[in-house]
Amino acid sequence: MPDAKICGITSVEALDAAIEGGARFVGLVTYPKSPRYLPPPKLAALAQRARGRVETVLVTVSADDAHIAAAVAAAQPDWIQLHGGESPQRATEVRPFARRGLIKAIGIARAEDLQATRPYDEVVDMFLFDAQAPKAGLPGGNALAFDWG
Repeated sequence: MPDAKICGITSVEALDAAIEGGARFVGLVTYPKSPRYLPPPKLAALAQRARGRVETVLVTVSADDAHIAAAVAAAQPDWIQLHGGESPQRATEVRPFARRGLIKAIGIARAEDLQATRPYDEVVDMFLFDAQAPKAGLPGGNALAFDWG
C-alpha cells in the first residue's frame, strides 16, 4: 500500500478513521485562517492520541519561529510541513524544529511547476504536491485536482 497522508484532522473520530484506514501520516493544521485550524489545546490532545499509532505532520503556512515553537511544544510532531511561500533559506531555519524531517508543499497547475522543487532538493526530506491554490483561496486543502498528465 502506498503511503497516505490524511490532512486537516480536527476530531478524534477523523483521527481514528485515518489510522484504521491505514494512513501513514496525519496532518494537523496550525494555520489560523484555515477552517481546520487546531488551537493549541486541541492540537496537543489529537497529537497525544496519535502518538505511536501514526506519524504526525504539523502543517504550517509562512509561520514565524514563535508560532512554530509553540505548535511543536504542544504537538511534538514527527514532521513539519511548510505549506506557504517559504524559501529554501526559511526551510533551513525551520529544520531544527523538526524531529523527523521537513515536508515542502508545492502548488502544481502544470508540469513545469514541478521544477519548483529543485531549490529545495537538499533542504527538505519530502515533497507534497497540491493543486495550485486560487489567488483568493486558502494555500491548500481546496479540494482541487491537477492533471498528472
